[in-house]
Amino acid sequence: MTEWKSQPLSELLDDIGEAVASLNAVVVGLDAVEKGHQKPETLDVSFDPDDRRSAARKARKFVVEAVLVRVFEALFQHTNLISTLPRFGSVVSRWDGK
Repeated sequence: MTEWKSQPLSELLDDIGEAVASLNAVVVGLDAVEKGHQKPETLDVSFDPDDRRSAARKARKFVVEAVLVRVFEALFQHTNLISTLPRFGSVVSRWDGK
């Protein structure tokens, strides 16, 4: 693959990879929350849920949704970038926004 063809794909895969790595880190932390590990005193946040399991699962759902948004945005940017390549000109010229 030539450089100009691989760069957009490389950036897309990097963005998705970073999102997944962040998701994995948060899931590990939420597992600790669910298992009853206490918030470190050095964290300056309020955290004292009545149901740690429920709080962890709600947060996990939120983070998965956030990662999906991040991945969608990366795909959208990738599509916009590659649509400017000359070989897609005939396709792009037929787009009418519908």
